[in-house]
Amino acid sequence: ARMGPPATLVIYEAPHRLLSTLETIAEVLEEEGSSAMRQVAVCRELTKRFETILRGEVRDVLRRIEEDPNQQKGEFVLLVQGGKQSLALNCPQEGPLGAASAVVGMGTSRRDRG
Repeated sequence: ARMGPPATLVIYEAPHRLLSTLETIAEVLEEEGSSAMRQVAVCRELTKRFETILRGEVRDVLRRIEEDPNQQKGEFVLLVQGGKQSLALNCPQEGPLGAASAVVGMGTSRRDRG
């Protein structure tokens, strides 16, 4: 089975394309045989009052969003875990949120991180 690119994918998505994009991601991961191994995180309204982060296998996250129309509104950042070795080698925490934390940490000074 192919494992896709080693880097975590970061996708900014509009609400009207969210479901179709998640469906496409699910199809691609299933095709490469890695849908159970590569986690996704759907981050909605980051830094805002109704911030929500859903994570897990893409079909599970897609189902939760389809069931709750409120989760289909707002601004979205999608994170797709990289291939087999990327997160274990590059991030202190496993999973897409660990990758996001590492990326955010790269853009701040030591003073800003506390």
